[in-house]
Amino acid sequence: MALVFLYMTLFRIFSLVFFSALIFNVAEAGDAPLNLLSTSGGIASPSVQSALGENPGGLPNNEDSKIDAAVVRGLTNTTWGGGASFFTGNGKVGGGIALQGFNTQANSPGRVALLNYGVGTKIPKINMAFGFNGTTRLFKKGEVQGTGTGTTWCVDTGVIFNPDGDTRIGFAVFQLLAGVDAIAAGIAQKVTNNSMLVLDGAMTNGQKNFIIKPGIKVGLDVFQISTSYGHVLGQKSWTWIRPGLEFGAGVFLGKSFRLYGYVNHFATALLGLSWYL
Repeated sequence: MALVFLYMTLFRIFSLVFFSALIFNVAEAGDAPLNLLSTSGGIASPSVQSALGENPGGLPNNEDSKIDAAVVRGLTNTTWGGGASFFTGNGKVGGGIALQGFNTQANSPGRVALLNYGVGTKIPKINMAFGFNGTTRLFKKGEVQGTGTGTTWCVDTGVIFNPDGDTRIGFAVFQLLAGVDAIAAGIAQKVTNNSMLVLDGAMTNGQKNFIIKPGIKVGLDVFQISTSYGHVLGQKSWTWIRPGLEFGAGVFLGKSFRLYGYVNHFATALLGLSWYL
């Protein structure tokens, strides 16, 4: 009941912000605020941070240098983690690097440390953004479930067509060196300068599971909020994009800091803080 109450409260808050954006259409908030928060699967419209683990074609949207710190509850109830990352870019070329650690306290405790890195660039002549990211497992002891650490080294790649336009189309391929775990595609459509509708989908290789995830997000200069819902088609087993209802929100604390968080997006829950240099 507490979880239902939380979701309903978040939904009411989102509805108020979303329809306020539709009515007032704040002109000074352009693409940059919409790039601060991910929704759906992060394929057609990832955030400047989530592009490192979703569609790396979004990495060129980084326009500032920033240091991030985050804590996360993993895909299982017993897995917790945290990490620090650095992102930089000029709106045309961008990249990031992150160090993450996870700890599982269960019948078989385990720990793992990961290094994530990626870079992307926009190619104006063909109106496309392209990027890739990689993950290297630095350390593993015991069993750590729900962290996506099945291989020692993996590479993802992705593109976004019309990356600065009103209609954006994204494609991504995950874990190229492990036989391609999943492929994903999505489309995003700006409704106003401050709001966007998104539809992402993914197919998991081997299990042949499909998931589609429609979502909406609002990006204002000070505050951002998003929500989406993932529908699984086929077997009700693991999917690359998380199923069910999700929420995300971010708020600037002055000019140098931004607090953001997600529920049921990358993991069960995530809370992060960005420091703009």
